[in-house]
Amino acid sequence: MSGARMLGDKERLLGVNEASPSRVYAKMVTSLMDSTSLDPESGSELNTLDVLLNTQLQMQTRLKNASQNLDAFNTFSATRYADNAEALERYTKYLKNMRQDLDDIFRRIRTLKSLCAQKYNTDYGEAVDEAGGELEIEDD
Repeated sequence: MSGARMLGDKERLLGVNEASPSRVYAKMVTSLMDSTSLDPESGSELNTLDVLLNTQLQMQTRLKNASQNLDAFNTFSATRYADNAEALERYTKYLKNMRQDLDDIFRRIRTLKSLCAQKYNTDYGEAVDEAGGELEIEDD
């Protein structure tokens, strides 16, 4: 492999990958260290430390911005979820009540049909024949 190491099973299970932000940052810092010599006489050691400190400061700023954005998004999402959860609960109750009402209506219709069939047997039979056969009300 050309400098890249294979991920172990433990890292793979933890979701660590070669392009994770911490790995990218670590590679960037090590490349900065490799590209400059730490010769105390040339003064490049201070330059390298300044570059590293600036890089760390930039990363800290990015992470703070990302954290603020995520906090704002989480707050927004929580508010929207609360609003939608209440509406969904209302609609669910409404549908349950409607289902109950429909069940009552179908039960009453079945009762009326059986009473009509018992009381007006011949007339009911003729009406059903005219309508094209016995109309059944289906239950779910």
